[in-house]
Amino acid sequence: MPKISAAEFIKTHQKNGRSSKLEPYREDILLLKSKGYTQQQILEFLKLNGITVGMTTLNWFIRSRQNKPKPTAGVRKQSVKPAPAETGSTAGNTPQKDPDEAGKPRKFQWGPPPSDNELFGSAENGES
Repeated sequence: MPKISAAEFIKTHQKNGRSSKLEPYREDILLLKSKGYTQQQILEFLKLNGITVGMTTLNWFIRSRQNKPKPTAGVRKQSVKPAPAETGSTAGNTPQKDPDEAGKPRKFQWGPPPSDNELFGSAENGES
């Protein structure tokens, strides 16, 4: 069986993927967005050019074609300070800390866990 190069394949076959009807206006859309125009104003510009799309479609188009690097979740560029040592905690009841959370003030200051008697009462005093 003879082999064919990718360049030869491209010459003889048409691409089947769909392209966005906004693609011809890509540069204009991104220019308007970079100049501070709202999506509503950009939709108005497109309508004047005979293109009608929804806000969601325009938002997706802009997001997918802007050359901004996407932020990675959980990555912070700040110094990590060691968390202050807790006193009175016993081994086993201290939760594992996320390294990204080190040095941040805690939302809750949990004490030692309550005993079963504090939670459920005791049979001696009639609590159940």
